Amino acid sequence: TTVYNESSGIIVTLGVSDLVVVKTDDIVLVAHKTKVNEVKQVIKDLAEDDELKKYL
Repeated sequence: TTVYNESSGIIVTLGVSDLVVVKTDDIVLVAHKTKVNEVKQVIKDLAEDDELKKYL
C-alpha cells in the first residue's frame, strides 16, 4: 500500500493491502494498485464536469 498525504492531518489504514491512497486539501483518492492506470480517465471526467473541476 502506498499513501501520499499532501495536506495536514493523518491517514490511517488498517488491514488493507495493494492500495494507493492520495489525499490533497480537496480530494481523497483510494484505488487498488491495479486500477492506477484509470486515474487519467477520472481526472479527465472531473475536468469536464463544471461543478467538479474546481477540485483539480
